[in-house]
Amino acid sequence: MGTNKAIEECKRAVERDPGNEEALFYLGLLLQKSGSSVEAKVSAGCLCMSDTAQEAYRKCLALNPGREDAWIQQASVFLSLGDIPAALRSYLSVLERNASSSLAHAGIGRILEQGGKTEAAIVSYQKALRAGGGDKSVFTLLYNLYFRSRRFEAARDVAQKFQETCADDEDASTKLGKPELEGEKGERGRKEERGRDRDRERRGEDDTNGYCEVDRDCTCVKSDRLCSAGARADG
Repeated sequence: MGTNKAIEECKRAVERDPGNEEALFYLGLLLQKSGSSVEAKVSAGCLCMSDTAQEAYRKCLALNPGREDAWIQQASVFLSLGDIPAALRSYLSVLERNASSSLAHAGIGRILEQGGKTEAAIVSYQKALRAGGGDKSVFTLLYNLYFRSRRFEAARDVAQKFQETCADDEDASTKLGKPELEGEKGERGRKEERGRDRDRERRGEDDTNGYCEVDRDCTCVKSDRLCSAGARADG
């Protein structure tokens, strides 16, 4: 069945039963997949395809607020629209119900990384790895972030864990070799990295806390309830 026909089938299912959660969810997926090819613009061009998918997910979540895959897909729609705060709220809504959601932690990590918050992104990717039991995409995200940050020893460690978890994956061996080549400036670079880690520890940077509890839209990692604006919460 083609995408257009599948969309029409889902629409008819929703018309017959507005409480059809599955039809709404798959309608959202199909509308995302079709991009601008179907209902690209309605209401004189003021609403784009992603908005239509967003509406399908909104209705689905109104029926079942605990549906994690709908929150994750809604976040991806918001990201495609450039609405970062709304995407973050969707991911946090998942974590409120399931603190071990690998997809939500990884999604927040990508937002933090794109915002230049490297340390906070690393924390999120590490949480995603712990929650997901070794998802290749999260290994890759964390590895690439370490590598771009020239933290070659940390990148090597991630590649080693990746190789242990995904022994048959050729990417693991490739990733393991790259930091070694770069790190031949090597032991000195690794010593410098360990020194930076010790400096961070002395400054009391905490990689174990969660996300900001002061401002729901804030993407900082909380430390003694310190929000992104730099103001500590009262009480």
